Amino acid sequence: WYPHAGTVDRATYRAVFETPARHTLLGSGRVVEEMRIKNYRRQVRVLDKPSLFFGFELGKYKIVKRQLGHVALTIGFLGDWGAASEAERDATIGTIRDALATHEENFGPYPLDHLSVTTTRHGFGQGFLGFVTIPDDFVRRIEESRAAALDHRRLIAHELAQEFDNVNVIDHT
Repeated sequence: WYPHAGTVDRATYRAVFETPARHTLLGSGRVVEEMRIKNYRRQVRVLDKPSLFFGFELGKYKIVKRQLGHVALTIGFLGDWGAASEAERDATIGTIRDALATHEENFGPYPLDHLSVTTTRHGFGQGFLGFVTIPDDFVRRIEESRAAALDHRRLIAHELAQEFDNVNVIDHT
């Protein structure tokens, strides 16, 4: 359903979601249309840069928006159980800001002007172009004064690094 280019397939995406209105959807791409109709919400997302993947999460999030240089960050922190404190949210956003700056220094400009991030109950993170998931448990322990907190920050930096890889993939066949 999308162009096949050797062993590495990349595509652009236009995804339409209809979800319960009480939940928030965050994912790859930019929101180009959003409306609420009775008990559901319709959202259209477009990712116009060819990418290996498109991802999304649906949940009850506390949404925080920040401008990080040229990148508009929208981050959803799980809010329906053991929510992260304001200090933990700020530390997570600071980690994202610092990782983006470091990656741009080393790999060039971030390829989009927007980034969505969500915390999840999964014990792992994922990086899709324009969308990153990080374990909520890592956010809630990001300020620990032990080595584990550094590992949590490294995981966030690792997932953000995949943002650059998703666009700059080279087919070595």
